[in-house]
Amino acid sequence: MYLNALEWLNELRLICNHGLMHPGKEWQGVLQKASSAGPWNKTKAKQAFATLVDAGSAICKLCQANMATGTGEADSLEHSKPSLSRCMTVICSSCIQNRLNGEQVPGCGCNPACPKAEVSWAPETSNRPAEAGLPTIEEKKVSTKLRTLLQDLKQHEKAEKSVVFSFWTYTLDIIESLLRQHTSIPYARIDGNLSGARREQAIQRFQTDDSVRVILVSITCGGTGLDLTAASRAYLLEPQWNPMIEEQALSPIHRLGQTKEVNTIRYRVRNSFEEKVAMIQDMKRDIAAGAFSSDLPASGLSKSSRLQEFRDAF
Repeated sequence: MYLNALEWLNELRLICNHGLMHPGKEWQGVLQKASSAGPWNKTKAKQAFATLVDAGSAICKLCQANMATGTGEADSLEHSKPSLSRCMTVICSSCIQNRLNGEQVPGCGCNPACPKAEVSWAPETSNRPAEAGLPTIEEKKVSTKLRTLLQDLKQHEKAEKSVVFSFWTYTLDIIESLLRQHTSIPYARIDGNLSGARREQAIQRFQTDDSVRVILVSITCGGTGLDLTAASRAYLLEPQWNPMIEEQALSPIHRLGQTKEVNTIRYRVRNSFEEKVAMIQDMKRDIAAGAFSSDLPASGLSKSSRLQEFRDAF
């Protein structure tokens, strides 16, 4: 119920980005497929896990580590291989590894136990051409948000380098298509479909090639190990359910070696559901702040508590 509600709400968030509903694979029935009849496999688990991470709910049952923020004993999100049960119970890779020496990893607690699958967030090798599969958007159908982004990138192209973050690769596809159709701005891009070598190549181009003015980044790839200090402008295309994902994504721009003042632009559509997401962000920050004066970890919220967050947002 929690995940199904979250998926419908994510559709509202995507409309804020694109201005219309689209056939993007990331929102179309992801959790319906995940919970439908048939074997539970890595593909279904990865799709469901992406939604959990987005909501800040990918929390290890054993150590209470938040997989999106790297808290607790969990590995960084990108290199971890947690297991996810059909009932959405997460066990992080560190807890799995710690129990391989003869100790059985506890199950989800359901009777009978739900099937589980390993979730890998390591970048996958992709040989697709940069222009392959990009959507074509008529200029009159470009959303207000993306139109504003494009205008701002053009305005600051010569003076500053920019990083554009989005959770959804389909949003990055649209932006990439718009950059090709309506600007002459050279850009780079990194997301989960790139191999490690191609990702490093894209980062180096952005960092060292003065002609490359923009880099598009999947927000789940922006974190530990990246160096994006060539940029002095950062665009967050949508508020995330979990504010720590945003802070992690911005850290490669602010890391040691940054010599310029960094401006962060956060897009929200007025009077839309994005304002509700921002309200939930504030609630989560308050909960996290309260954890310092409490014995209960901030990640120890029950599913019913998270459902209440969504009820409070309306």
